Formats: sequence, C-alpha cells, structure tokens
Amino acid sequence: MTLAYFHGKKYNEDKKTFFENADIFIFPTLNEAFGLVLLEAMQHHLPCVSTTEGGIPGIIDEDKTGFLVPKHDAETLAEKIQTLLSDADLRQRMGEAGREKFEKEFTLEVFEKRMAEILRENV
Repeated sequence: MTLAYFHGKKYNEDKKTFFENADIFIFPTLNEAFGLVLLEAMQHHLPCVSTTEGGIPGIIDEDKTGFLVPKHDAETLAEKIQTLLSDADLRQRMGEAGREKFEKEFTLEVFEKRMAEILRENV
C-alpha cells in the first residue's frame, strides 16, 4: 500500500486541492532561504516536516507545529513522518498550532503592520 506520492509542482487551484486533501506536509529541502510553501501548508492546518535549512526553524516550532530534521538524514525524516502518520491526534494538534502561528505571525496584515513600524522607526 502506497502512503505517499510525489506529484511535482502544483499551482493555484491544483495546489489548493492537494493541501486540502493532505494529512501532513513534507518539505525535505536541502537549499531554501525561507520556505514560503510551509506557510501555505500551515494555513491549511497541516503539520509540517522539514529540514533545518535557512529560515525554516523560524517557521516550524519543533514538536508544536511540526518536526525539523537535519539535512540528509533520511532515517530521522522517515521516523517523523511515521510518528505523524500513526497519531491522528498529534496531526490535529500540530495542524491547529500551525494555523494559529500562521494567523499570528505570517498573514499579509501582520506583514504590513510590521513593515509600517519599521518604516516609522527609520524615518
């Protein structure tokens, strides 16, 4: 039985449909500055598993909104995925915590407010 698929790049409605039908979001990137796609996953209440690359540790709160794994550590990545696949309550809690973090820290409104504050401070 196959539990995971790699479908390649998705955009717009296709991407939204994938997020809405997923249970977890896995982003084992080796080279990423920020990981905007993780915010999209959190917006859709998905717990995330990703690497500690770039700014990703500022997005994912370890053991709260998802899991962080070292780059090139396939064994730990598989363990974290298995943990989420086998625990629906944990997936639910992490997904909700991720959505809350998204709403609190990463919406366009929050960005605009922070940008305005920075501009006022530096005028």
